[in-house]
Amino acid sequence: MASLPLIGPVGAEAAVEAAPAKKVKVRRLPRSVRLAEPVLTRRERKVVPKLEQVYRGMYTALFPNLTPTTSAVIGVTSAVRGEGRTTTALGIALGLAKDLDVRVILIEADLDHPSLADKLGFYPGPGLAQVLVGKACLDEAVCPLPEIGLSIVPAGEAAVSTSRLLRSQALQEMIQRLRSPGTITIVDMPPALASPDVVPLSLLVDDVVLVVRSGVTPMKMIEESISLVGQERIRGMVLNAQRSKIPQWLRKFI
Repeated sequence: MASLPLIGPVGAEAAVEAAPAKKVKVRRLPRSVRLAEPVLTRRERKVVPKLEQVYRGMYTALFPNLTPTTSAVIGVTSAVRGEGRTTTALGIALGLAKDLDVRVILIEADLDHPSLADKLGFYPGPGLAQVLVGKACLDEAVCPLPEIGLSIVPAGEAAVSTSRLLRSQALQEMIQRLRSPGTITIVDMPPALASPDVVPLSLLVDDVVLVVRSGVTPMKMIEESISLVGQERIRGMVLNAQRSKIPQWLRKFI
C-alpha cells in the first residue's frame, strides 16, 4: 500500500475538551445566530491559540493549493467512533474560514450519531435530514457564523432511514449546488467501519481525510477503512491525541 501523508501529532495540550457552552438568555434571538456564548476557563484560553496553530498546519499540509477561488468538497472520517473525527472536521473548517477569503460550510452527515448541535449549543432548528426529505430548504438549515465566516449544517433529526437519506438524489444535488468558486465544503462523514454510508458519501467528495487515534486504532482497522473509502480518495491521515515523549517540565521551555 502506498504511503499516505500523516499529519500530527495533535498533542495532549491541544486535546482539551472545552467546557459545555452555557446558553445565554436574550430577548430577541436573530435567526442567523444559533450559538450560545461559550465560557472558557483560563486553561482553555491558553489552549485555543495552540489548537488554531495545529489545525492551520493540518489543512496547509493536506491542501496547500486552496485559494480564494477554490471549489472543493472535503470529507473527514475515521475507522470507528471516538477518534476525534468531528472535532478535526470543525477545526479544519474554522482554520480555513479564518485564513482564506472563502465561504466555508461544514455539513454534519453522521445522521445516526449527531453531536455538533450539543457541542456548539445550537438552538433547535432544521438540519440536513429535513433538507433531504424536503421539509426545509438548505438556507433554512444553514447556521451562519458571520464573525468567522463559517456556516454549519447540523444533522437534524432523521425520521426515516439514514442510509436512504445519505444515498438520495437530494444529497447529490445539494453537494453539486455547493460546488461554486470560492466555496469549500467540509463533510463530517460517519466512521468507515461503523456505517455502510461512508462508501456512497466518499463518491460525492473530492478528497477524504482519515482521522486515527494514536495508540487506539489497530492497523488492521486503518487498512480496512482505506480500502472501503478507496486509497485514491484518501488525501492523508491525521494522527490524533498522540502524547509527546518529552517530559512536561521540559516542554514548557520549548
